[in-house]
Amino acid sequence: MVLLGRGDLPNAESPAATSTFAGKLDLTWKDNSGRGKARTTDKAFVAAYNEETNLWEFGSDLAARSAGGYTMDLTEFNGKTVQTYLGFISAEEKEVTETVYIGAVNVQAVEKEIPPEVS
Repeated sequence: MVLLGRGDLPNAESPAATSTFAGKLDLTWKDNSGRGKARTTDKAFVAAYNEETNLWEFGSDLAARSAGGYTMDLTEFNGKTVQTYLGFISAEEKEVTETVYIGAVNVQAVEKEIPPEVS
């Protein structure tokens, strides 16, 4: 269990994480600005953890809640599975959401070119 934030700010709805491009983690969420204290200017924070290497990648102040998504560079985790987490912090940095676990994602690996055969 991981807790990166705890507060009364509502988290985004329907968070999801995928990796469709090499070394990239694509996060999406439904903008729920106006619900409770949620505002369009709230900023996302994201964490990805790889159990095999015991390494974390973390970013804060990444994208506004209203953006509905963010792409994170995870090239150091090419071909590896990461556990993903999302939260938001208010623009004034006074309110924070509880961390939400999105799920495990296999980060797409860079495909290596096969060298031409030598005759």
